[in-house]
Amino acid sequence: MNLDTRLRRVLYNSPLHRTGGKIALAAILIGMFVYAFPAFQKYYLTQPLQMLAGLAVSAVLYLPTVLALLYFDRREREAKLLFWGTTLSVIFFFGPVASRTIHLLRDTTGLSDWQFVGFVEEPTKVLPLLLLLIFVRPAVNGTRDGLIYGALGGLGFAMLESSAYFALVNYGEMGWPSLLTETIGRASLLGTDIHILFAATVGAAIGYGVSTKRRWLGVLVIIGTFLLVALTHGQQDHTLGKTLAVIGAVVGAGAVAMLTGLPMEQIDQLQGTPWNYLMLSIGSTANIIGINLINLIILFAALWKSGDTERRVVRTHLQGEPEAIVTAEEYAGVEAERRLHLRWIAGYPKATARSIRSLQNELAFRKEYVQRRSADVDSDPPVLALRELIETERANVASGYPA
Repeated sequence: MNLDTRLRRVLYNSPLHRTGGKIALAAILIGMFVYAFPAFQKYYLTQPLQMLAGLAVSAVLYLPTVLALLYFDRREREAKLLFWGTTLSVIFFFGPVASRTIHLLRDTTGLSDWQFVGFVEEPTKVLPLLLLLIFVRPAVNGTRDGLIYGALGGLGFAMLESSAYFALVNYGEMGWPSLLTETIGRASLLGTDIHILFAATVGAAIGYGVSTKRRWLGVLVIIGTFLLVALTHGQQDHTLGKTLAVIGAVVGAGAVAMLTGLPMEQIDQLQGTPWNYLMLSIGSTANIIGINLINLIILFAALWKSGDTERRVVRTHLQGEPEAIVTAEEYAGVEAERRLHLRWIAGYPKATARSIRSLQNELAFRKEYVQRRSADVDSDPPVLALRELIETERANVASGYPA
């Protein structure tokens, strides 16, 4: 089997290489599509061009989120298809499934949205992560991977929701200034969204839960974090959310009043102006921080601890590798690597140095994955392929071949 790409290596021995695995995944996806077909029609057949335009606008609004996730993912890069595919799958597939479920519960249970929305949307955002755990298990090595894939699912949901407001709301009736309120004004100055932070928190818990040796603790962390986020989401759509929206509006209006010199009672004069967008964004930022206060603490702790774990894995599993794989000088760089900085591989062109470092890190995480399953590291095909690729990169430079 050819293992010359990250995707092929992470898919090694996947259930998707077997007929049963392919049938199982196809059955899951086809079943969801049939179930949610009315929602697919609503989103992508009613106003398709406007929907795509909304997706383009939301992609720009949430660009800071994408850049942050790429930065957090720099030590152990995910396969590009899995990284981008997670967001796209929620936009074009799993998001409509959640919409269909909410519509049915709204019509059949008599409950208010806030009573069940968190218990529908939060699992939906992490469905790609759960499918990875089933079909592409090596892709999720711990807390950091879970956080990233959870956030990417939340990003897809935020983009879908923002685009739906852009495409499906009748602004001719509501008034065109509401276009600013319902679309651009939904994005905070942080360049993120409550859906992204909610899903990142649940994803981090799942990543921790499936990688810890203390299974009972992992289960408790997953259940506890999910309940926290789902209930918080419900409150965001109910009393707490309304309270924070009022506080956010006051904070935004006060900030703009200070900047413009207008009295608070004259702030309404700024409707439809860039100042109004700034006021909405400040209010949205205050709202997102307020509702996610506990989640932000969890996410900071998850990033901090997972950074320690990642460096420990790289140090542990690159130690003792032959000079052709990790030289003594390079391993000294591994030991000296700090939280916010990656080591540099000296003596090579920039592209080759980055490639060798990336392959070395991938080798370390692959060895960690294999050892956790009590398998033989030195007979694992992806491990052997990674060592061969590192040697090839060095040989290409030594022979003068452009790497």
